[in-house]
Amino acid sequence: MNKEEYSHLHGYQDQKDELNEHLDKLSTRILAELWAENSSVQEAFTESLAESDDYITIVKYCHINNSALMLGAITLELISVYLTGLAEERAEDELT
Repeated sequence: MNKEEYSHLHGYQDQKDELNEHLDKLSTRILAELWAENSSVQEAFTESLAESDDYITIVKYCHINNSALMLGAITLELISVYLTGLAEERAEDELT
């Protein structure tokens, strides 16, 4: 690889890193907005949790073992995963 090719590739990587950083900041802002909206959290329940056989199994397990705290922590994590994915999608859509 010659110096010109190296410079070109390095410049491309810098642009990619800058875009990823901008995308991360935008995604973080959108995620905060989603957590603030009741409808977003409700969507996470209806689209992600309510339709999931795995979540139903988790609820039953926590009920049998009297583990309400564990169920709450798992529920928050699953909602967070759903909203994070939604925020990333919206951030990508805004940049394109």
